[in-house]
Amino acid sequence: MKPMPTTRITMRRIRETLRLHLQAGLSYNEVGRALKISKSVAGKYVSLARAAGVNWELAQTLTDDELETRLFQPAVPRSSHQLAPDFALVHQGSSALA
Repeated sequence: MKPMPTTRITMRRIRETLRLHLQAGLSYNEVGRALKISKSVAGKYVSLARAAGVNWELAQTLTDDELETRLFQPAVPRSSHQLAPDFALVHQGSSALA
């Protein structure tokens, strides 16, 4: 059975989460109780904002679309290509130890 996808909270609540934590200094637990969300959800959105370089002052100047774009940037694809070791160099190094 597949897990249900989580629904994102509204931008209004995300902004309020940022305001309560970043401006008012409330803990994640206090923010969660005030907005009826879990403290981990409050922490998630504050962490997303910090990672995006968004503080409360900047968040106030952004439109909902701009804030959403900054918080939910697409993940950077990882390279599935790994470099193989240079075995000749490894062999040289190991024979120097012998």
